[in-house]
This record gives sequence, C-alpha cells and structure tokens, in this order.
Amino acid sequence: MIQAAKALWTKFPMPEPQVSFRERLLEWARPFPFFAFLDSCHSEVDRYGEYDFLLAVAGNEARILHDLTDEHISNWLFGWVSYEFRRTVEPKLSAGSPPFVDAGIAGFFIPETILLKKRGEEFLEIESSDAEGAWKEILAVSVPEIKAKKVVWNSVLDRDEYIRKVGILKNYIRDGDIYEINLCREFRTQETPIDPVEFWIKLTAYSPVPFAACIRLGEKYLLSASPERFLKHIAGKLVSQPIKGTISRAKNAGEDERYAEQLKNSEKNQAENVMIVDLVRNDLYRSCDPHSVKVDRMFELQTFPQVHHLVSTISGILSNQVSAIQAFRNAFPPGSMTGAPKYRAMELINQVEPFSRGIYSGVCGYVKPGGDFDFSVVIRSLVFDEEKVQGSFHVGGAITWDSVAEDEFEETNWKAAALLLASD
Repeated sequence: MIQAAKALWTKFPMPEPQVSFRERLLEWARPFPFFAFLDSCHSEVDRYGEYDFLLAVAGNEARILHDLTDEHISNWLFGWVSYEFRRTVEPKLSAGSPPFVDAGIAGFFIPETILLKKRGEEFLEIESSDAEGAWKEILAVSVPEIKAKKVVWNSVLDRDEYIRKVGILKNYIRDGDIYEINLCREFRTQETPIDPVEFWIKLTAYSPVPFAACIRLGEKYLLSASPERFLKHIAGKLVSQPIKGTISRAKNAGEDERYAEQLKNSEKNQAENVMIVDLVRNDLYRSCDPHSVKVDRMFELQTFPQVHHLVSTISGILSNQVSAIQAFRNAFPPGSMTGAPKYRAMELINQVEPFSRGIYSGVCGYVKPGGDFDFSVVIRSLVFDEEKVQGSFHVGGAITWDSVAEDEFEETNWKAAALLLASD
C-alpha cells in the first residue's frame, strides 16, 4: 500500500471508461483507514463543479481534525461536518439525544495521496510521493462482483406519528413562531453487515447525482447520493444552491413531463423555495459585500432518477473582513434542512424529532489549501458504523402552513427510494 507524502502533481491518461474505472479506484482505496471519493456521476446539472471526481486516501498516521478553522487550511482536507455542529455556531441551542450512529461533531483527514480528474480533461492527476507506484497499484486492482446482502430497515417515525407532528408544527406556524420547518424520519438497521463500497456503487447507480460521496473515517462511513450543494467558495465568490420543492418521477414520459410542470407551477413549492432563498441570502449577507449578494437562478427544475426538484442559486462576493471558513460557519447548518427563522426552527426540531440527526443535515466535501471549498448537504445518505454494525439514514421535507400532512409523508418515501433500492 502506498504511503505518500505531499508532492508534485503527475498526469496519467484515463485507461478505460470512467464508470468502471471509479470502481477500480474504490477497490484500491478500500484498505485505507481514511478515504474520500467525491463523484459528479457525469451530472450535467451542476454549473459550478470543478472536477469529475476526487479521491483522497491516508493511512493510520493521518492527521485527523474535529473542527474547521482558519488555521486548518494550509492542506487539502476531506470529510464531514455533522448537523450537531450547530451548537458550535449557536452555543445556546440545547443538545439532543446521542445519534444512533455517532459520526462525531466533525471529522476531516489530511490526505497522503490525492487523485483527481478535472472537468473537460482526459487525464488523471495524482499528488503523491510515489505517483507512479500508486498508478501501478490501481491498474493491478481487480473489481469483484457485487454480492451485497439485503438490508432491513426500521422506521423510527411511522405514518400516523409523522402526520401528528406535522399538525404540531403547523400550530407553531399559525402562532407565528416559524414560517417553515424541516421535519425528518429516521430509518435504522443493526446486526446486518453492509459492504460500504458495494452499497454506495449500487446507490449511485440508482441515483446518479452531482455530489455523490463515499467517505471513510476509521470505522465510520458516509455513503451519500446528495443532489444539493450547501456552499462553494472559489476565488472569493460564495455560491449556495438550496433545494425546496420535490415531486416524484413518473414511468410514462408524458406523465413525467406533466409532473415536472406541476412542480414548476406549484405555488406551495415556490413559497417553500422563496422562504429558504431569503434565509440563504441573509446567511450570505453575514459574510459578503451586501451589494454583491444576488439570486442567480430561481425555481430551476433539476431532474433525477427518482424525483424532480426546484433549485435556486444564490451567490455573493466574500467581504475582505471575513474569511472563507468563517463564511462557512456563518451559513451552517444548511437552511434547507432547518427552516425559517433558522434558530427557532432548530429549537423546534430538537423538540419534535424523537432522535438526533447526527451527520444528516450536515455537510461533506473538501477544502483546498488556501480556503477554497465545496460542500454538499448530507441528504439521501447512509451513515454506517462498521464496528458496531449499525446503519442509519434520514429523509424529510419542508412543512409550511399549506402542507398536507399525508402528502408530506409520501414525499419522504420518494426521497428514501434510492436508499431502499440499494438495500435489496
């Protein structure tokens, strides 16, 4: 196994179609105790991505960080920030119960070897003290046939209880406490071994998305098929792309087109989206030149295998008085996963959800030396503890005054579809 130190980038031609090659890369990365594979899945909906994929690995001696501050950005970093990081940025928030699968408040590793393929280029770049050795190891890897076992999930919130809690939250909306809030369900499994790499390959086959992530930090794995960008910083510009508005796909092409039009023209879904756009604008105002904050796109329809989404894009230019990492903290957690106003929504989430979200509703991604970064929202994602043989995923949706509780519950089933398919 290559134990690499920081070195110059070396270029290698892509040897075969990228889809099969990524499986070879994952098999090569599998033995490393720390690795992160971030994949765009050939998605065409993301206008801001720089890479087709990134793979970073590190051995047992890797430096692990449990926070994200300005002093940490002299190296590449890969990892995640849990939703529970909310108490770091808002200390007055009360703690919830321990998550079923505890991935920590935050976890990043400094890689020893990095592989990346930039968009539009036909070669792979490797940064390693022995790039040639790493390349030869990768080419020698064989990819086994997928033989994943069936995973049985237990829902923490059943239909009746979810509907009852929607009613509770609508009372808070009626009373003026909040305008919108995200309510989630959790699915759990235990004592069923999961092969994380095989599960993620199946998951992203069912649900190819622009922000897919397979990350290992020791015994903990994050297997994500997220369609949503939380925040990107590049050369002083911040970009956030919240999703609000969802409808299922139809099998018939004509009917599917009607579904998409129904979503685009839905006053309820547009209202949800507008509320979160205003929240994200406010988050960016805390870090950007106020005159630079703008809504680049509103209600953009993005289509994925299981669902259609409405996505809006908000951007701004970072203020000279604010660092990129401080901007990250100013915007955390993702507004699309909390509600408006954000602080009160988080208080109520803590009251009504009978579980801790853990890493769900947090973010994952990378930081480059100097502070550029790209983070996705941890949704449509499984977190798995290999040592305890426990897995968990959450799904949720936005509750507004116009919400119909039964419809909101059905929306959570749409969002769970790819994870359940990957479990068969």
